[in-house]
Amino acid sequence: RWEEFRRRYRQELDERPDAWEPILAAAKLGPVTLVYAARDTLHNGAVVLCEYLAERAAGGPTRRARGHAKRGPKRAEPKRASSTTADSTRSPTRA
Repeated sequence: RWEEFRRRYRQELDERPDAWEPILAAAKLGPVTLVYAARDTLHNGAVVLCEYLAERAAGGPTRRARGHAKRGPKRAEPKRASSTTADSTRSPTRA
């Protein structure tokens, strides 16, 4: 089920560079936060998008033979949306 979701989402990203190119451009300027509301912290759209963007930034292929992205030593982890983590004193985050 997870691999099928990843495959379909990555296919959608391949077809819609206008959806992810602004995020990649913003990431070149500084940190980008990917927020998700899924309970599963390891299997969600933000994880797939993070892997996809990392591959694009590195100039590598967008598809892996077994569907697993290389994980670098300082890989940014997506943050889960939560009403308990909202803090109005934080500076705005680039999308």
